[in-house]
Amino acid sequence: MMVFSLENIIVTEDIVSDDKYKYIFSVEAVNALVQAGTPFRDAYKIVGQEIAAGKFEPNKEVKHTHVGSVGNLALDQIQEKMNAAF
Repeated sequence: MMVFSLENIIVTEDIVSDDKYKYIFSVEAVNALVQAGTPFRDAYKIVGQEIAAGKFEPNKEVKHTHVGSVGNLALDQIQEKMNAAF
């Protein structure tokens, strides 16, 4: 069953450009405010109020650098560990 499932996965590239996914970027908006010096609780309220008022416009340009993040999947390191394990 798992083989069948994996063989039939369809990847939809750039799916997050669909407007229905815009709220997944709310965490990024909160983090940006916090990194700019806004206390977390205030940042959380600000973004929540923007969402509630229908005024939330996300910045969809994500710039993560930590290992495992969208910007740094470290697939080569994962492959090395897989090769070492099997």
